[in-house]
Amino acid sequence: MRARPLSVKTPTAFISYSWSSPEFEQRIIKLAEDLVSQGIKVTLDKWDLREGHDAYPFMEKMVNDTEIEKVIIACDKTYAEKSKSREGGVGVETQIISPELYNKQEQDKFVAVVFEKDNDGEAYLPTYYSSRIYIDFSNPENEAVEFEKLVRWVYGKPIYKSPALGLPPSYILNDDQEQKMATSVTFKRAMDAIKTNKSYSTAAIVDYFETFVAEMSNFAADKEAESFDDEVIKLIAAFIPYRNEFISIIETLAKYSVEDDFIDATHGFLEQLYKLSHRDETTSRYKDWDWDVVKFIQHELLLYILAILIKRKKYDAAASLIHNGYLVKMPHQSATLKEIGIFRTHLNSLEFRNSRLKKGRVSIH
Repeated sequence: MRARPLSVKTPTAFISYSWSSPEFEQRIIKLAEDLVSQGIKVTLDKWDLREGHDAYPFMEKMVNDTEIEKVIIACDKTYAEKSKSREGGVGVETQIISPELYNKQEQDKFVAVVFEKDNDGEAYLPTYYSSRIYIDFSNPENEAVEFEKLVRWVYGKPIYKSPALGLPPSYILNDDQEQKMATSVTFKRAMDAIKTNKSYSTAAIVDYFETFVAEMSNFAADKEAESFDDEVIKLIAAFIPYRNEFISIIETLAKYSVEDDFIDATHGFLEQLYKLSHRDETTSRYKDWDWDVVKFIQHELLLYILAILIKRKKYDAAASLIHNGYLVKMPHQSATLKEIGIFRTHLNSLEFRNSRLKKGRVSIH
């Protein structure tokens, strides 16, 4: 497990919701579990309220307990109706929340998360919240993006924030802070689609692969670097978070997919990645090692793909990737089918490093 940076405080959140149905309660529990997995301490009646406890003081905690920094109002049709009629626990919580929203100038303690809308597309919201901006969980296809909004709200780290004039960005000031990856949103959407067998899961996987390939442009070594092999090693190390994310996708596909219908997309991904490992027709001046970073990455990813498929006994899927060939278009040549061996190439930069640093290894690769 990755250690929490000392500079990041553990945020706390209370979830207010209605016991609309067992299915909705399970959605709330899953939301709470997902928030906990993001380092957020969640107060939830299912976890913290026991037989014999007084429910009213528990509900008052959301306002009076200084340790509760954020309140998430999980809204569906039942919650909105009970709030308006002041019915049950929701009615009590409405009486507690309303004065806080109407009387306090600081209104960033509460946010509504909408799980349901009416036939006209209008969100079911309590009256006291009707004019405020909410987070929309009513469309499963957008839930991953909206979940990131919710996590950012709890942490007080919105996507769009006016920067302080003249100050460098936080990832320059703090080398230990994890840089946001461009693949994060498509990764989460693909993972959710795979696990829940959504109809758009293949499209979500392709979106992730396309974002991943596009991000590879950031792993081109600086050809003018004083020690090119140092640059290669640095970029390979910087790639590790992307590699780990990719492994999670393939592991999840191999575990949850029954028909192995993801193999065509994976095959196409490998072909697209290979295109980045050599010069295009517009490049005239180059060295053989200019693309060594991508060559290393494509080789490593292929090994992980095959290892995971074999571990999961997806032998037909592995055989398909090994034997079906890859369409390769080299500069000023016609496209041809190549065997899987094209992904394992000699890296001159690492051979040079072996010699320069007198490491005496058979292969740094």
